Amino acid sequence: MNDYLLRIEGMNMDATVLDTHDLSTIRGSSLALLEAVRKVGAALPRIALHPISTGASIGLYSFAAAADPDAAKVRDEVDTWLRTTEPYSYLVFAVDVVPLGEGEGLALAQEAAIAANRWRQLRVSTVALPRWNTDKGHRYACAIDHVRVATERGPGGKRISKSTLERRGHGRKAKQKFYQGEVGPIAEGMEFVNDFEALTENAPTEALERKMAVFYADGNSFSKTRQKLCKESPDLQEWDKELRAKRRDFLRKLLAHMKANAAAWTTKSGEYQLEVLLWGGDEFLLVTPAWNGWTAAELFFTAAASWAFRGTQLHHAGGLVFCHHKAPIQRIRRLAEDLAGLAKKEDRSRSLLAYEVLEAFDHTGGNLERYRAGRCPAGAAGVTPAALLLSGDSIDGAEEAVKAVRSAIPRGRLQRATGLWRTDPDGAKALIEPVYDELKAQNPAELGRLEALFGTGWPLWAHLLELWDYVGRGD
Repeated sequence: MNDYLLRIEGMNMDATVLDTHDLSTIRGSSLALLEAVRKVGAALPRIALHPISTGASIGLYSFAAAADPDAAKVRDEVDTWLRTTEPYSYLVFAVDVVPLGEGEGLALAQEAAIAANRWRQLRVSTVALPRWNTDKGHRYACAIDHVRVATERGPGGKRISKSTLERRGHGRKAKQKFYQGEVGPIAEGMEFVNDFEALTENAPTEALERKMAVFYADGNSFSKTRQKLCKESPDLQEWDKELRAKRRDFLRKLLAHMKANAAAWTTKSGEYQLEVLLWGGDEFLLVTPAWNGWTAAELFFTAAASWAFRGTQLHHAGGLVFCHHKAPIQRIRRLAEDLAGLAKKEDRSRSLLAYEVLEAFDHTGGNLERYRAGRCPAGAAGVTPAALLLSGDSIDGAEEAVKAVRSAIPRGRLQRATGLWRTDPDGAKALIEPVYDELKAQNPAELGRLEALFGTGWPLWAHLLELWDYVGRGD
């Protein structure tokens, strides 16, 4: 018998997970991805798949087979199960097997399996093709995804596709089970919202009405760290177990904070306002009300500051977007990922956060780097786009510091000063220096905390003005 590595990866998520603006459908697709890669081993006991690592959309398993043709049959059996089992059949997976050699075999096999998955992705349909219905009476597009053929009746009697019906139903049923499975008793008694309307209701200020925050975090160079420290399957299993435990600990802390501050995290009917759209592995994606987005980011970076594996510090890049609840979730998710990408590009050896406040859907234009560079005034000496990135290591306590400093600054003066920095930097400084001196005398600790996070001079005031409506509004 020979050892083989089987790799499963969920793909084409824009077309199969984020293809609607319906929160339950998105959640159902996301949870189905997570479940599929974890459940396949138990669903096919005859194959005797041994789990190595199961992340948000990627599963690694080892198994034994007599020869390559037998291993290929295992691949086909797993692929068939994914394509014929609801709701997983409405997603797209790449499944491949490669020989698992000795010594450096695991690392080499992983690279070969990834390459095979990428090659397969190029040859499969972008969407999961439905079982064709020949009934000529179906003449309508799905009222939720607006693409697939409507063959079913959904909420309110709407004509929807079978794919949307099954994923949406799964999202509603599996939500509570997900939270309880990840964090245990802390989730008991917590009911969560089912749509973006409810997620953004009950805002504390008029400026935040119907606005949400999308927070994305991804590990910096986790693949290289994993490859360096995990030479054998037990090593990779330990990595997977530890990382999953750390993620769960953060989610547990977030839910505990929500319970302790329920008035800021619930609808008028008492439902909690949090959505997890991607979870596990190296990355995750959360959606909160806009007034709680910073809180979620601060809790995460504070919790993750001590994360390490076998003595190697683990760092993350984060992207945080504040926007209207009707903003296209596909594009907002991509923007959050792009912001995290800018943080990675700047420095992978630190945990950095990039954020954007969107007043319109196309606020940043087509080139994010150029847009952010254009925000930096030439009159502020030495200010570069890097000044717009925030250190995750300095974020702890920032929310309370913003509250204290904001109450001592006239917003109008801050707006005039930041506006003057491009044309009259000396005038801007003259306008803001009295405020700065007063803050230094009255709120030295809070001011120092914000300078450590935001920087000094123009970056301090620009960040404070940009986040004026969004930080320190939830509690």
